[in-house]
This record gives sequence, C-alpha cells and structure tokens, in this order.
Amino acid sequence: MSRNQISRRSFVQLVAGALASAYTLGQASQAKSEYISHPSRAGNPYHWVGMYTVANKIGCGFLIEDEFVLTAGHCLFFPPLGTRDLSQEAITFYPATSGLALSRPEKPYGGYRVTNTLLCPEWRDMWRSYNGSMPQSGYSQYDWALMKIARSPGIGHFGLGADIEVGDSVNVTGYPNGVSPNNYQQTHSGTVRYLTNSQIGVSGFIGRQWGGMSGGPLFVRQNSGWRAVGIHSCTETASGTSSHPRVNDYVLQAIRSFSG
Repeated sequence: MSRNQISRRSFVQLVAGALASAYTLGQASQAKSEYISHPSRAGNPYHWVGMYTVANKIGCGFLIEDEFVLTAGHCLFFPPLGTRDLSQEAITFYPATSGLALSRPEKPYGGYRVTNTLLCPEWRDMWRSYNGSMPQSGYSQYDWALMKIARSPGIGHFGLGADIEVGDSVNVTGYPNGVSPNNYQQTHSGTVRYLTNSQIGVSGFIGRQWGGMSGGPLFVRQNSGWRAVGIHSCTETASGTSSHPRVNDYVLQAIRSFSG
C-alpha cells in the first residue's frame, strides 16, 4: 500500500481497538523505549511533557509557552474512533506526570485547568462532514490542537521548529499503554523518512504498544536547546512509516494568534 492509497477497511484495521486509549495504531514494532520514572526530576525536556484528562479519557501534550500546550487534534475530535468533539469539555493538564495512580495522573506540579482550546480549523471541518469515507492522504498535517492553561507551571517549555533532514533521528515522548510500565512516561526515537512543508514521515513509531503517545512532541536537540518539530499523530501510516503534523509557519502563526 502506498502512502497515497489507503482504503477505509485498512484504516479501520489500523485504528481498531484504539478507542479505549483514544490512540492505538499500526502493527507491532521492535522499537525500544526508555522509561522516565520521574520526569519532574529528569528535567528538560521531559518535565515539559504531560498528561491531560478529558471526559474520562487521557491524552498527551507538551508545553510550548508558559501557559500553552500543544497536542494532537484526534485526541479531542476523531469520529472514525467514535470520539466526539471534546475541545469544549473540561480539560486538566498535568505536566511531568510520571503516570497514573488510581486511574488519575500523578501531579508533581499540580493540575492546570484548560481555559481555552483551538482545534485546527481544517481538522474540525474535515471530520464534521465525516460519513464513513476516509479523506485523501495528507490529512494528518491538520492533526493538532492548542490548549491554554489557567496559569504557568513555571518550568519552561520547548522551543519550536528546527532544521531537520531526511535520515535525521527525532525523539518522541509520551505515555504508551502497551509498554511496561503501562501509561508511564516513555521516550524513544525514529528516523525521518520523508519531509514536506506540513508533514514528517518517521519510521519506528508504529505499533499497538505505542497507543498513548499521540499528542506528544517530536523533538530534537539543536543549538543547545530542545525544539519540537512535530506532534505525534500516527493516524496515517503506510509501509512502516507514520505521518505527523510538522511545526511549520502555519502552526506557528496559529500559536501566535491564539496566544495573543
């Protein structure tokens, strides 16, 4: 199957079983991850990544400014998995949580109420008219959302954008539900296989065990700092490569407009 051809049946197979965690994808992968037992103690960049709760679900996001969190749009709205629009529901973000305790995120820095949410307009419009037919390839470029939290945790945040090339290694951090210990912060890396202005194709990020990484940062270390270059999506996969929205000028402008 080419990246430009994916049937509705194949898509459903890719995402079957994902509803429980909201983000399960692909076939088994041999990628290895590193368990971050205490992100708040590990420092940058791990304590900038956190979990959020919304409507009895959990998602992953990361700080990009003192009071702003970037996540994947499908964590909040994705009709193919039965996820209604949750962007206006009550959301609480927990930065640097190491995992779940009694089904609730641990909160070394406390919980932060989300006061406003911007779901990528193209993502919202695309799925509002969903009738069971999947869109053309490339739709994952719109798989992002912004959340404003009530106050700053005071721990810093990722820089945005960096120069990357095909063949480079990129990191991802999140809370996979299929890697032991389940739903605890893990980080691993993959190789950039293709780049467009709006998408990053990466190998090594596919596998049912990685459900729960969605919304986490794709990031690199550049110029002595940690910079997010994309958002983990994986709603669109083919031939061992997953597609993710890139932090490009469009996203940066949306962030600037939203943060005022």
